[in-house]
Amino acid sequence: MLLTGWLASDVVWAQMPTMKREERILGDRAGANYSVLEGGMRVPATVTQIKPVEQVVIILDGSGSMVPIYPRIVEELRKALPAQMAVPTAIARFSMQKTMLQDFTTSRATLDSALAREQQLWSGGGAKDDTMKSMTNIYGVLTALQEIIGNKMTHCIVVTDGNDSFAERIDLPRIIKENMVVSYVNWAYRSFSARVDEENAVLVTGSGSRRMDIPNVTLRFVARQTGGEVVNYDDWKAFGAYFKRRLSMPGVLYRATWESTNPEIPFTLSAR
Repeated sequence: MLLTGWLASDVVWAQMPTMKREERILGDRAGANYSVLEGGMRVPATVTQIKPVEQVVIILDGSGSMVPIYPRIVEELRKALPAQMAVPTAIARFSMQKTMLQDFTTSRATLDSALAREQQLWSGGGAKDDTMKSMTNIYGVLTALQEIIGNKMTHCIVVTDGNDSFAERIDLPRIIKENMVVSYVNWAYRSFSARVDEENAVLVTGSGSRRMDIPNVTLRFVARQTGGEVVNYDDWKAFGAYFKRRLSMPGVLYRATWESTNPEIPFTLSAR
């Protein structure tokens, strides 16, 4: 009876309609023999390499909600800088517009100096200039960054607390380019002034963000469309480890194609 039941359910699963799923995804190594895990299950897939990441831009949210944690974020980034940068790396800050803190360089010392200046500037409570606004426009900033990115495959790593105030229609074709990979690093901190209704995920009083599975839906969508990563940290050690890894091993963009019963199921690359 158990065998018969299993076979029946297997037949039902096999008859479920499928659709072609094509996704961009960042892998660690070039030329690796990758397979796809969809919902933790290995699926037959074709995985082809598009291009290795040639440069990285770290994009820091400099809006008002970041003031309590911005200096610590910069401090952890300084600690995470590897001894040798794998590819040219730049640093930018944004709120309603972009401010370049450091152009592309492979010098660890130069990047550290830029972050040290930023840490000192913010230790007094913010940048105190016209670039720091209470509102944000990360999507306009990603578009503006294309002028310095050029044609090189670029990994744009956005660090934010998930508090997005931009409410206008997003022109995705202007943001999503073939040579851009956008990753979304959300810092989930708790302000001592904040009181959160955990059951309904609502901030009751004060300011602060909470650890959420989907902190910013639009930015998460941009990351998925470009093949980037979505990570959500509330631990400084893990936050630093992510950047040390991605600055030491910038990765390679792949395209994976397979038949799926549900295109919303999470998927990952797996080395064979």
